[in-house]
Amino acid sequence: MNSSLAEHAVKHKYEEFPKHYVWMDKTQQWKPRVKFLKPVIGRLAEVSPSRGDLFYLRQLLKHVVGKHSFEDVRTVNGVLHPTYKEAAIALGLLRDDQEYIR
Repeated sequence: MNSSLAEHAVKHKYEEFPKHYVWMDKTQQWKPRVKFLKPVIGRLAEVSPSRGDLFYLRQLLKHVVGKHSFEDVRTVNGVLHPTYKEAAIALGLLRDDQEYIR
């Protein structure tokens, strides 16, 4: 992905990316989507809270933009959190586990 493309790409959430870009197998690169031939849906698979870090990573990917790495996803307001759960709590995405246990 060239630098101007990367600058534009960081404005989108993970699930919005397929609406704006298409993966080219031949060149192994993302290219801007030129036109919509049919509706495009970006999806993240549902994940149960019992899956732990995978669940919290999904929550973060649905709400953050401009992240470049897994470490970057765990960084909230300049603080690198040791787990995705702690990053999600710091971002205010969930209060505590009781919210999902009920």
